[in-house]
Amino acid sequence: MAYASIASLVRTMELLLTSDSPMLSLAFCHRKEIVALHKKVSSIEAFLKNSEKKICNYGAMTDLEARIKGFANAAEDKIEFGLREAMIAEDETRRGKANEELHQSLQ
Repeated sequence: MAYASIASLVRTMELLLTSDSPMLSLAFCHRKEIVALHKKVSSIEAFLKNSEKKICNYGAMTDLEARIKGFANAAEDKIEFGLREAMIAEDETRRGKANEELHQSLQ
């Protein structure tokens, strides 16, 4: 389950960095942070993909997977929510606040 959550987060970031949607312009403001996070999360994805057969301690792996899954789901939700909030903001003040909150989340 952790692998699926991480893979979903990686694909969300890839779509933000490459799509032609209105969110692309918003994501461009945070490109540096998204690229850095993408690199780190891709490493976790590779670890999970390669470690399933190598780890003997099932309890430790289950705990780690639960923690990774929680992180991935929360991160994806924060990214999508932050971009959506910035997109629907009615004025520059709200848009700026949404962008700042997204920036902090990505950090």
